[in-house]
Amino acid sequence: PNPNPNPNPNPRKKNLGATAHSDFYQASVMCFGISDQVSKSMTTDIPTEIESVHWRKTIEEAYDDYVASSPLYYLKRARTPILISHGANDKRVPPSQSKILFNALKRKGNVPTRMVLYGKEGHGYKRYANRLDHSLRTMRW
Repeated sequence: PNPNPNPNPNPRKKNLGATAHSDFYQASVMCFGISDQVSKSMTTDIPTEIESVHWRKTIEEAYDDYVASSPLYYLKRARTPILISHGANDKRVPPSQSKILFNALKRKGNVPTRMVLYGKEGHGYKRYANRLDHSLRTMRW
């Protein structure tokens, strides 16, 4: 048997992690992650990525799937402490995606959360100092 059974086998919901499935996690780290697929699809530098690469459906055709695969809409279940990090210059997944989740968790109030924005970084951490800082923060978290 699988030691970590996925209660939701839908692959489009695999990125929900600690917000939807808090019982499975003691802590979580989100790096340049997507909080809301709907708003991400309208603010990314590749607005057709989801429909042309991943799902083969437009937002109009699969709106419910976009929402169902967005951690932001599962905050009622969230209890796992979440460390959020993002590159301040990320054009692929704009930093607003991290800010949305961070602010929503802060409003919720009972989920320990911290957010770090790395200046001069995009979608990934290229500077050694930032990679080291992120690794150390992750281990401490």
